[in-house]
Amino acid sequence: PDAANRVGCTAEELYGFNCPNTVGQARHAADSDCRAFFTCGIYTNYHPRLSGCPQGSVFNPASQACDDPENVPGCENYYGPEQ
Repeated sequence: PDAANRVGCTAEELYGFNCPNTVGQARHAADSDCRAFFTCGIYTNYHPRLSGCPQGSVFNPASQACDDPENVPGCENYYGPEQ
C-alpha cells in the first residue's frame, strides 16, 4: 500500500519513516523488524518504499543487502536460538 502515494497509505504515514535529503539511492533498516528495510531513491521520488528480506535472512545496513542473521549485530537471534 505504501507505493500508492494515496493519503493515509504512504510509508511516511504508515511507518513514520522519511527518506533523508541526500542525493543517490540508499536502503535504511526499519527500526522495528530486522527483515524490513526502506528504499529511497530518485525512482521512488525520494518517498520510502518498504521491502523485506526472504525468510531466513535479515537486512544488513553495512552491506545494504539481505544477509545471515549472525552477520548483523542485534539480529543474531531474530529467528530464535539455534537448536
